[in-house]
Amino acid sequence: MSGGRMLASGGGTAAREAFVGRHEALRTLRDAFATADGGTPVTLLVEGPAGIGKTSLVARFIAETAPPCVLRASGEEDETSLAFGVLDQVLAAVPAAVPATAAGRGRGRAGGADVDPLVVGAELVDLIGEAQTAGVVVLLVEDLHWADRPSLRALAFALRRLRHDRVLTVLTTRDVESPQLTDGLRRLLTAPDAPWLRLTGLDADDVRALQTALGGEPLSGRAADRLRAHAEGNPLHLRALLAQVPAAALNDLGAPLPAPRSYAPLIAARLAQGGTDLAGLVGAAAVLGPHCPLPLAGALAGLADPLPALERAVQADLLAELPDHAIGFPHPLTHAAAYQQLGPAARAALHTRAAALVDDPAVRLRHLVRAASGPDPALSAELAAAGRRQAGAGSWTAAADQLSAAARLAARRAERERLTLEATECLVLAGELADQEAMVDTLRGFGENGWRSYVLGRIALTAGRHADAAALLDDAWRLVVADGAAPPADGQEPTVGAGGQELDRDLAARIAGQLAQLNASIINPLEAYRWARLALRLAPPERTLDDMLHFMPLNSLGRLGRAEEALVQVADLPGPAQASVVDLDRLLARAELRLTTDDLAGARADLVGLLAAARDRSATFRIYGTQMLALAEFRAGHWDDAVVHVDLALTLAVDTDQGNLANYGRMLATSMYAARGDWAATEGLMRAAAAEESVDAIRDAFGVVSIAHARGDGTTVAQTLIPLLGAGSYLDDPGVLIWMYEVLDGLSALGDLNRASELLVPFEQLATRRRRRQAMACAARARAAIEAARDNRAGAEAAYQAGLAHLDGLDMPFEEALLRLGYGALLRRSGRRRAAAEQLSAAHEILDRLGAAPYLERCARELAACGLRPHARGYADADLLTPQELAVARRAVRLSNREIARELFISVKTVEFHLRNVYAKLAVTSRAQLPDRLGAEP
Repeated sequence: MSGGRMLASGGGTAAREAFVGRHEALRTLRDAFATADGGTPVTLLVEGPAGIGKTSLVARFIAETAPPCVLRASGEEDETSLAFGVLDQVLAAVPAAVPATAAGRGRGRAGGADVDPLVVGAELVDLIGEAQTAGVVVLLVEDLHWADRPSLRALAFALRRLRHDRVLTVLTTRDVESPQLTDGLRRLLTAPDAPWLRLTGLDADDVRALQTALGGEPLSGRAADRLRAHAEGNPLHLRALLAQVPAAALNDLGAPLPAPRSYAPLIAARLAQGGTDLAGLVGAAAVLGPHCPLPLAGALAGLADPLPALERAVQADLLAELPDHAIGFPHPLTHAAAYQQLGPAARAALHTRAAALVDDPAVRLRHLVRAASGPDPALSAELAAAGRRQAGAGSWTAAADQLSAAARLAARRAERERLTLEATECLVLAGELADQEAMVDTLRGFGENGWRSYVLGRIALTAGRHADAAALLDDAWRLVVADGAAPPADGQEPTVGAGGQELDRDLAARIAGQLAQLNASIINPLEAYRWARLALRLAPPERTLDDMLHFMPLNSLGRLGRAEEALVQVADLPGPAQASVVDLDRLLARAELRLTTDDLAGARADLVGLLAAARDRSATFRIYGTQMLALAEFRAGHWDDAVVHVDLALTLAVDTDQGNLANYGRMLATSMYAARGDWAATEGLMRAAAAEESVDAIRDAFGVVSIAHARGDGTTVAQTLIPLLGAGSYLDDPGVLIWMYEVLDGLSALGDLNRASELLVPFEQLATRRRRRQAMACAARARAAIEAARDNRAGAEAAYQAGLAHLDGLDMPFEEALLRLGYGALLRRSGRRRAAAEQLSAAHEILDRLGAAPYLERCARELAACGLRPHARGYADADLLTPQELAVARRAVRLSNREIARELFISVKTVEFHLRNVYAKLAVTSRAQLPDRLGAEP
């Protein structure tokens, strides 16, 4: 795409404002603005190399369109490690009319490095919703490739949740494949339907127009074309050439064209012409960063009054005035050239002086690092201590930066390697290990020790390489703990390190925690339980809150069939609002245990309160809790709420690059959408799952089985299940693996019914032994299907009746409907049409209420075979609403629009949009009328 650039360099106003071309790009931006003005949010990426005109294009668009609200920010090369630096700029751009509460943390900082990006992202959604009161909001973030990753995660989270908002988001970057961009944001920007402008250089006509706009003599067409080819159309290089080469020389096609001068000589010339004070102020500003307070730059330059020097620097286009007594550089290349012009000694001296002037400890350390000219053990130790404090607070990105800097300044190799390993662990925890293969190669060259094997094992486990992880973590344990027993007998813990040295309990706890995670991943709950217990006993107090350590032992007990035993341990917990972080972990475990033991009401009560109180907990904690809530709602027949929550959990997992939880979320979502017959959604989920690494064969098979069962394809169900059943169940409690029980009736499609019965027996026995009533009902349905296939109608009928008895009082409508559907079909084939109609009508009513379309169609065919015309229930008012509308409407009875938005992680405008639709569909005019129209929750 050809076009032009509004120039940010040059001496006069005309030069700075020269803009040519970009007609197609401007049209695309205007169209996007119109779409946003109509209530459909648009996120548009502008990509192109440095100097191509991204900033000028957006500036011209904003100048022409004059949006009522522009929230502007940009990434800075020197601030990629400053957590929420970009989001801070957005908050600072909030108009005064927007209530400070909308920004959550006001117009100061978005929060420290220890704040969860999802929390900040939710606040950004809230802020954008409020800012729309004046009209379309343009959210402009430039130079994404230099943005800090917490801001990028928060931004991706917010953009995914703008559904019916008047918002145009324009993001610029040199390369969308930049490793600094998070995977979640990259997927959002490169989606097939996402608008995307790739800017290329100027064409020859634009070059001629640019020369005229700059006040130069006209160029011939051939001269312009030659110049365009020489500079590859890059406006920045063209500008430099047009400034340095007379038009007559450019028009002389026989004379060679010089290479474009770099910015450095141009900046050096301007600095030399401006005097000592100007050069001192520009140099000080360059050391302080792309923008800084003017008084600080003046103090660093030793100027009592920096204003005269600033005035000359602005006239020379070396500096620009910014709001709130700040200054900055008109272009990143100007900043880079001014910084390099100082020379190594001057730079080091200025950084040392700047460290004494700044108040922020992290900024002070950054200046000292820039001033260092070689190993500095004292500074390395200070950086390491700061990095470890950040890691203890969960600020992984900031910790990694400081530990990496400490490693570079360490004098001894062993210390450099240890600090690099600690920094790598922080990057893994932050999900920001960009080049995993290169890092693994580097770490393999380190000296053999427990830290090396531990970090390599953690990387392997994160990547899903379980065999590698097991070998490395076992090796780490052997290198750290005397005897290297793996694991020690339950109840024992090591007290001596390898070689008789003092035990490094912190490292031993880290290794034990990862071994617990590994065993949970490879479905070995007994070993997971032992390692998790050991990790808790070994960990120092400040580490007991990491990795949900208090959740894991209870979770493992449930998977071992000891759910009742685990429930005793968590019987008397405070309510979520009063719970400590440890108690919240235990509450999450209790909710899952209640799910396992068929206590759906208890599980839902725990989870609703828990999620409301857990806004500041980790993303992993909230995603897993939301997934469990969706599962509890689905089993209890609250399918609309379940769909809303499973979608929410899945988007959270994708946004935070939690691949394992995303895979589990797709598994749950597939079963829910398949049960409703939403084949487009299920196929999309299956495609997404196929693109990811699966954790185990069960999850690989789950989508296939769910879809086949909903479609009544028993052959596919049986063929997919048999390899899994032949290997044995990987969990000891049927309440955990309930989905397998739910589709066991597909075994009846197996030609060898005796083999089908043999495969079913262990599940029947296990469900009965554990007294898991839902699993017992599912197993009874499977037994009935097999006996019916054998033509043992009496045995099949007894099994159906037993299944219904198991469900009595559990309020699990879908399972009840499946039992009655199978039972009714059996009775019909036996010629007992009246009894069949009774069972089928009851099933039809439940399936109709749930919206289980494929099962409802099957039931309708059975009723028709009985000579009856199935009647759909009279649709209640709530049936007119989509799941999203229903979720908003039910909450509107008790919550404000802002509270609904925060609970569902959507904007206030989206809540208003859904409520307008709700009011129109239900013919109501206020919240007070909603309870009567919606009725009781199903």
